Amino acid sequence: MKRLVMGFLSVALVAALVLGGAGVALADDATQSVSVVSVPSDSDLNAQVFEITNGNGVDVTASWKDLTGGSSGTVTIPAGAKKSVSVSNPGLTGVLLKVSHTVNGAQKDVFCNSADRYWVHIRYETESGTLLATDRKAISRSAGSMSVNAPATYQANGVDYKRVSAASQSHSFNTGCTLAQRTLTFTYREIVPEAYSVKIILTDASAKTTIRTEYLAVPVDQTAVYTAKQSITEGNDAYTLALGQATTIRHAYASGMQEYYLYYDKQAPAPAKAYMINIRYQDQDTGLVLASNNVTVPVGQTVTFNVAPECATADGTRYALVSGQSTSVVHAANNPTRQYIVYFRKNTSIPTAPYDITVRYADAATNQTLHSTTLNVALNATVRHDAPATYQLGGTSYSIAAGQNRAIVHQFGAAQTSYTVYYNAAGSTPLAPYDITIRYADGATNAVLYTTTLSVPVKGTATHIAAPDYISNGVSYVLAAAQNQVVAHDYDSTRRVYTVFYKQVTGDAEQDAIQTGDNNANNPANNANPANNANPDNNANTQINDNNVPLAPGTTQTPAPQQTTEPDDTDIEDGQVPLAPGSENNGASPWWWLLSVVPVAGLASFLIARSKAASRTAK
Repeated sequence: MKRLVMGFLSVALVAALVLGGAGVALADDATQSVSVVSVPSDSDLNAQVFEITNGNGVDVTASWKDLTGGSSGTVTIPAGAKKSVSVSNPGLTGVLLKVSHTVNGAQKDVFCNSADRYWVHIRYETESGTLLATDRKAISRSAGSMSVNAPATYQANGVDYKRVSAASQSHSFNTGCTLAQRTLTFTYREIVPEAYSVKIILTDASAKTTIRTEYLAVPVDQTAVYTAKQSITEGNDAYTLALGQATTIRHAYASGMQEYYLYYDKQAPAPAKAYMINIRYQDQDTGLVLASNNVTVPVGQTVTFNVAPECATADGTRYALVSGQSTSVVHAANNPTRQYIVYFRKNTSIPTAPYDITVRYADAATNQTLHSTTLNVALNATVRHDAPATYQLGGTSYSIAAGQNRAIVHQFGAAQTSYTVYYNAAGSTPLAPYDITIRYADGATNAVLYTTTLSVPVKGTATHIAAPDYISNGVSYVLAAAQNQVVAHDYDSTRRVYTVFYKQVTGDAEQDAIQTGDNNANNPANNANPANNANPDNNANTQINDNNVPLAPGTTQTPAPQQTTEPDDTDIEDGQVPLAPGSENNGASPWWWLLSVVPVAGLASFLIARSKAASRTAK
C-alpha cells in the first residue's frame, strides 16, 4: 500500500512539474482563482514556505496538505490578497503541497513543489558599522553554493565610498547555519580626494631604455601641466627631445593614475676642437638656395645665430621668413648637427605705389659694374629695357655674353627688382654657360645609377635637388646617411662633377630611413625648433646676428630625376667617391699602375725611335 501511495505521489509530482512548474491547478476549467508558489525560507531553515494568492473578488478559505510529509491545515485569504504557509521540512529536502478550495460548489485543487531555498543576506556597511545598503540572494540545495561580488566603489546619500574588504565572498548550502553565518558583509570607507602623482618616463629613443623617471603632482579636481625639457643630462650623457612629440602633457585629476613617455635622442660628446656649422636659407617652394652662412662653434660653447626676417637675391627678388620658422638657430657644441635649413617664401605682396628697379651691365669675368640705370615703374604699368649687344667703356669694347637676355620686361608688382646683364671684354676669353654632371651612385659598389647634366648660367648658380629615394633596374634605394639632398653650384666653382650616394633598401624601417646631410630641423612640416638643440651645460654662448645676408647670384634649378635607369658599369670621375664596405681602397694598387705604365712607355719610346730612323733613311 505504501508503494502505491508513493507511486501516486511521484506521478502527481511529475504531472505538477510538467503542467505548471511551481504551482499547477489540476482543474477542468481554464480559470485559476487561487495560485501557489514556493518562496525561500528565512527565519526557519527547516520549513518550506509557500505563498497562496487569492485572485477572487471574495474571501477564500483553502485547505492545504503536505503530500510528502502528511501535515495539513487551513487558511483564509482575503479577496485579492496572499498568505504564507510554513510547512515543516527538516533539511529542506522537498515538499509537494496540495491546496484545495471551492469555486461555485466545485472543489479545485492546486499542487506546488517546494523550491528548497533559503535567503542569504548581504550587507554593505562602513568600517564603523553604519549600514549603507542591504540585499539578499536565494540559495538552493541543487545549486550547492553561491558567490557574491561587491562593487569597488559605492555611493550612498551623495557620498562616495571605496571597498576595503575582500571583493568576493561565498556561502554553501547548509540548513543548520545561523543568520550570522548566512550574512555576507562588505566593508567600505569614505573616499576623501587626495592629490596624487603620475609618472613621466624619459626614455632613450634609440636604446629604448629609461633615462630617468620624473613625477607630476596632480592636485585634487585640477589639471596638472608638464612641459618637456628640450635638453637633459644624466650622468655624463646629454640628450635632446626627439622630434615629432608633444612638448606639453596635461593630466586631469579625474583621469586617474597613468604613465607618460617622452623620448630623447642621445647626443654625441662635444668635439675637442672648434668646428663650423652651416645655416642655409632656402626657398620652401622650389628648394632654391638663397644664402649660405657658416658659423664657427667654439669648444664647449653654444652659438646662437639670429635669422634674418627677410632676404633678397641678386636680382632683387624678395623673400620672407616662413611663418612658424624659428628666428634663431641655437647650436650646442655636443650637437652632431652640422647644417640647418631655414625656409623662406617669395614675397608676393603687391606694391601700392610706384617704385624703382635697377638694370646693371657687368664684366662677366670680374663682375665689375660697367653701367647702371634706374627705371621707375608706374602704378600698374610695365617697363621695358633693351640692353645693347655691345658696349664701350674707357676704350674697351664689350660684347654681350652668351645666354644673356637683352630684353628686360618688368611688370608692376614683379618680385625681381634688380637685373644684371653680363658682357665679355674684347680680347678676353669670353665667358659662356657650361654644364656640370650630377650622378647618383650606389654607396656600397660605386655603380652609377643615374646621370644628368645641369647648365650653369654665366655668373649664376645651378641647383639640383636629389630624389630622396630612387629605383634602378628594379632595385630600390634611399639617400645614404649624411648625403646632401641639395646640390648648389656657383658659376665660379671649378668643380664639374657631383656624386650623390644612395644605399639599397633592406626592409628594416630604421636602416632604410632617409638621412640627408641637410638637417631639416627648421622645417614647418615637423614644426621643429633649432633651439631644441641648446647646450644643456651652462657654458658661455656665442651669438651671431645675420645683419647682412649675402645676396645669391642669379640661379637656375633642375627638378629631381624621374625613376629611370642607367648602365651600372659607368666610371665615376669624381675624386670624392667613398670606399666600398670591406675595401681599403676602391682604386687599383699604385704598384699595378707602375707596372702598367713602364711597359707602355717603353713601347712608345721604341716606336718613336724607329720612326725617326726611317725618316733619316728616306732623306
